[in-house]
Formats: sequence, structure tokens, C-alpha cells
Amino acid sequence: MDTHARPAAFRLSGYKITRFSLEEYEGAAQELLLEFIPSGELDVEKKIYRLSLKLHVFIDTPKDVSINKPELAAAELVADFEFREPVTAETIPDYFYANALAIVFPYLRSFISTLTQQANIKSVLLPIMNLSGLEPALRAETKEI
Repeated sequence: MDTHARPAAFRLSGYKITRFSLEEYEGAAQELLLEFIPSGELDVEKKIYRLSLKLHVFIDTPKDVSINKPELAAAELVADFEFREPVTAETIPDYFYANALAIVFPYLRSFISTLTQQANIKSVLLPIMNLSGLEPALRAETKEI
């Protein structure tokens, strides 16, 4: 039996929140609507995938109200993943896209929660989510550079 673990195909090498905006909302507690916009760039030579995950948080308004849904927060997280072996957009492992999103979302979720708590306004706590449904969008929005 082999007791040596095989190295992972990729790893998160770093992330940062590159944009963030927040609007204070004084109304009654409302449901939140979340819009995710994923994209990525693969640097084939450096074996680095840069994932961008944009999030817009809207306050749900009653269906009979004809106003635009107010945007409570917007953020963009950029994360770099390093591949152990050379890859192209066509040879990135199938599991990478869903796993990369699952790895970075908790950082974005925590950032928004912590910042709203520290701002001494109504806290925004995003739910724990399975973002695997964003995999096709991320795959489609991946470009080689």
C-alpha cells in the first residue's frame, strides 16, 4: 500500500478583494438576491489560472413594486491557482472549475460578513452555497493568455 500522498494538480496561491461597495439599507429585513459573474484567464506559460468572481447582492423587493431592486453590495475577488503540470484551456481537469469556485467563495462570504459587522450596520451574512452551477459559465468565460 502506497502511503505517500500524491501532490494536488493545482493549488490556491493567493487571492485578494479588488473591488467592494456597500450601501446601508434601513428597511425591514428582506431576502437577498445574489448574482455571480465568474471568469478566468489561463497563463499557459506560467501554469497560473486567474479566477475572477464578481458578486452583486440585491435586496429583493415585493413583486408588485415597480422599482429596481436596490444593490446592497458588490465585490470582486481575484484568485490565482497554480497548476503542477502544464495545462491548456482544453486540458484543465474537469473538476477544476467547480472546485476553484468552492475554494474561493468562503473567503468572499467571510469578507462581506466581517466588513458589514465592522461597519456597525445591519450585517450581511451570505448563505453557504454550492456554486457548482457556475461551472459552465466559468468554463465559457475562460481565456488563454
